[in-house]
Amino acid sequence: KVEKKEKKIITLQNEYALLEAIYKINSNSFKLESSNPIREKAISNTLNKGEQASKCEILRDFDGWSWNINLNEIVDYTSWFFYEIMVYLLGYDFLNSNRNTDMSFMEQHLKEKFNSTLGEKIFKVINQFAIVQYLLDNKQDIVILKQLENDLNEQLSLMSNKKMYIESITKERKHIIKEIEKIDKYINNDLELKKEYIKQNKELPQEERVFSLSDFSEKVQKQRDDYNLKLKDLTEKLKPNNYVTEKNLTEKNYNFIKELDLDNLDINKFAKSLVMLFLKAFNEEASKITNKKELKDKIYELRYINLFNINKNVSIGKEYKQIIEKAKKDLITIACNLKAITIFSKNVNDNYKIYKHIFESRIIDLESVYIEITKDNVLKLYDENSIEKEEKIQSITELNVKFNRKIKMFI
Repeated sequence: KVEKKEKKIITLQNEYALLEAIYKINSNSFKLESSNPIREKAISNTLNKGEQASKCEILRDFDGWSWNINLNEIVDYTSWFFYEIMVYLLGYDFLNSNRNTDMSFMEQHLKEKFNSTLGEKIFKVINQFAIVQYLLDNKQDIVILKQLENDLNEQLSLMSNKKMYIESITKERKHIIKEIEKIDKYINNDLELKKEYIKQNKELPQEERVFSLSDFSEKVQKQRDDYNLKLKDLTEKLKPNNYVTEKNLTEKNYNFIKELDLDNLDINKFAKSLVMLFLKAFNEEASKITNKKELKDKIYELRYINLFNINKNVSIGKEYKQIIEKAKKDLITIACNLKAITIFSKNVNDNYKIYKHIFESRIIDLESVYIEITKDNVLKLYDENSIEKEEKIQSITELNVKFNRKIKMFI
């Protein structure tokens, strides 16, 4: 039990439960800003739950020698999955230092880190994933998005006829101008303001009445300010160059919600879409590797990704086997070109047969990896002096090293 206001934790004598509660009580949580309140809550809540599960990883998955992801012990797997993907896409430092920023800043960062088109697609699916996850736990908010979907659809129908659309905006502008003129007649005249105050209060139920003239004056001023903002927005929409922009934006927002399929919320669909985009982003970054450190970082990442699960039953390595295999081969090729690793065979395919085992290894430090090929075609993978794996392999052609000798992987 966590009592956040009192900063109190009541728990059994269990290290994992205690650590989980400490992170839950942590005040430095994500509170991202967005013009859409559901989107804002969805991203922030999913990140907070995911971070909590991730920070408990050391007690849950580390046995003192190696990491073993125990999926069944992750209470909120979907949020954990989301957070881990976000760390890889945005970078831990960026994510950690932008806990209370506007979400548009996150989108801009993705566009700069990858390319504009890919960054925009990733940002869209990130939002859709988080919103579906949020709605599965907060079904009462589905009706709000359904109403927004209907409103946007009606707006698109109206915009399909440019003449009718302009007439509609012009009519709305005239209405707002009249409302502002009405307010102006009494807002700066104490006597008229009091009359209006009495008149409006009579028309309201008891619980909605304003009980002081000063409060009423503030309320009216706010109404006037809101009208002016709306008037400014409508005036912008009437500008010839803004019609196409406004129509495209409305269509984009409508399609975003429509793709959520609010009557059949499916988190796995968006998890798979997110993984596909993530792998594209990974390959784009991998193609820019220029040194050994960047190479090692990417090998570590791909090893983790290979064992990573989309859900508790499907791993990325199995679901996207061809894409992952290509990424592995590309990294080994880059490593050979950088002369960062020992080339065991002059035959590219045979060299990969040896090194593909690195991506399945759980050895923490790649600098401690040694490989031995025996005369009877057994591959031995060492963590310094300890054998982690022995496996019979097909005969290696054009062998570039001696048999029965431990060879350091990284040169």
